[in-house]
Amino acid sequence: MEIVAIALILATMLASKAVAQNNGCSSVMMTLSPCLDFIGSKALAPGFSCCTTLAGVVQTDPRCLCMVLDGTAASFGIAINHTRALELPGFCKVQAPPISQCTGLLILRSVAP
Repeated sequence: MEIVAIALILATMLASKAVAQNNGCSSVMMTLSPCLDFIGSKALAPGFSCCTTLAGVVQTDPRCLCMVLDGTAASFGIAINHTRALELPGFCKVQAPPISQCTGLLILRSVAP
């Protein structure tokens, strides 16, 4: 069942390639796949690989985390429980930027070359 879900997500992401290229976060969202069970409300806690990946994304490209919350993930066919997504950094003990900074991060990225 998990393999089918991952294949479906990959197919949806490929179908949305044009949208993903515009925001530059498609590969980052793909790396967050270990977190899907938690933010999709299928797991009670995130796994180690999810937390490790999340920590890396926070360091390298935190704006992509905003895209999980702004509905972009839904365009990939990924069901997101926003409450769980917001709780993820706390569960993983990762210091993420406040959600209030998301608008600024997304605007900066869309203006950048």
